[in-house]
Amino acid sequence: MKTKRKNEAELSERLRICDILRTRRKLMRVNQTYVAKRLGISLTAYAKIERGESSVSFDRLVSICQILHLNIQALGIKNKESFFYNEALECLYREIKSLKEETKKFRNYLASESCTIFTKEKDN
Repeated sequence: MKTKRKNEAELSERLRICDILRTRRKLMRVNQTYVAKRLGISLTAYAKIERGESSVSFDRLVSICQILHLNIQALGIKNKESFFYNEALECLYREIKSLKEETKKFRNYLASESCTIFTKEKDN
């Protein structure tokens, strides 16, 4: 139970940080493409960071803060040791994404099968 609460707290903290980054970027009137190019990553990769769907290293977070002219302490992070990187959360995000993709494929399969069954019944 303690692990679940810890993971929930870390997720909440990650989303809080992401919200600050997104808000700051919008206040600066720059788009995600600009930040992604400055970081040397794809737009998709940066968007995932900003949505909290991808873990980010402390060094990458520092780079984002520099681009956004934001002090890392404004995120509530005093130093590298106080920053969390949770591999378990990262695995959980990947698993959720995989399950969503499988669910979508299964729904599409069921939809096509029900059409096939309906067509066969109609023909008889």
